[in-house]
Amino acid sequence: MRSGRLLLAGLLSILTLMMTSIVIFGASGDLTGRKLIPALFRNVQKKRLSEPFQIIGVSRSRFSDDEFRSTMRKWLAGEQGFSPDEWNQFASRLWYIAGDIGDPSLYESIARRI
Repeated sequence: MRSGRLLLAGLLSILTLMMTSIVIFGASGDLTGRKLIPALFRNVQKKRLSEPFQIIGVSRSRFSDDEFRSTMRKWLAGEQGFSPDEWNQFASRLWYIAGDIGDPSLYESIARRI
């Protein structure tokens, strides 16, 4: 019985380390700000996205992680149900990688982030 509990504890530890990663290509475009990020934010508010998770925006535009977060916040700030506290938690899981989809090193950068 003890070994069964140890096995279960080990499996739970492994599952806890597994993270859901959502990669959005073309993330600097208005579709991301108008539709995708608001939909993901609402799903997090409703606890529909499994923990832990991260959202990685990818595009050619040169943004830092914080610039990307700030741009996405501007799209959301006027939305009904927007909560600055919930946004701050959500934004801590937003990342940005600049690059060209034709450049293999972009995918290496994404793999390192994941």
